[in-house]
Amino acid sequence: LDITGVSWQVEYYKQKVGNFKFIIQANNYAKRSPQEYLDVVKQAIDTGASGFYLQGLENFLGRKQYDLIAQALELGRGNGLPVGFGSHGLGAFKEVLAHDLAPDFWMKTLHHHNYWSATPGLKPKDNTYCEDPEEVIAFMKELKQPWIAFKTLAAGAIHPKDGIRYAFSSGADFACVGMFDFQGAENANIVRDILGSDLRR
Repeated sequence: LDITGVSWQVEYYKQKVGNFKFIIQANNYAKRSPQEYLDVVKQAIDTGASGFYLQGLENFLGRKQYDLIAQALELGRGNGLPVGFGSHGLGAFKEVLAHDLAPDFWMKTLHHHNYWSATPGLKPKDNTYCEDPEEVIAFMKELKQPWIAFKTLAAGAIHPKDGIRYAFSSGADFACVGMFDFQGAENANIVRDILGSDLRR
């Protein structure tokens, strides 16, 4: 999390461009102290963020920072914002649930393997972000909170019409889709068409 990394979102928000909203990815890759981390998250909240999520959740767990996770939840909720947990794998989700730590929403990678460069199980796997989509779909279906699917296009390997439909038909409540600015209108129309179709969830 680096507040300078969201400067363009903040500028859009300040200029009241449409109904622009943004969610902060509140990782702690810099390994800040718990208080330093919470201070930076609070700074992000003060910019006008609509919520934030702890991405790289397994890094917090690897450092046994259960208290920090709980404090982040309290910080967000105390400021009227939803707080999410994000991870590429399900193991981190299972661990926080075992410690009675539940977010307001989840961020989980989801995409199918029907593209030419998919190589699940190989290391490194920079072209496979969801190792077992069927397991993810089944696991997320049992959770009470809404979830956002990300890496839905496998970093551009899957066409938006295919990847976004797969995410929604698999139970995701929202889709996080990386794109260039000139792709925004087309992808928004794709989402509108998908949600207006005979989508089976």
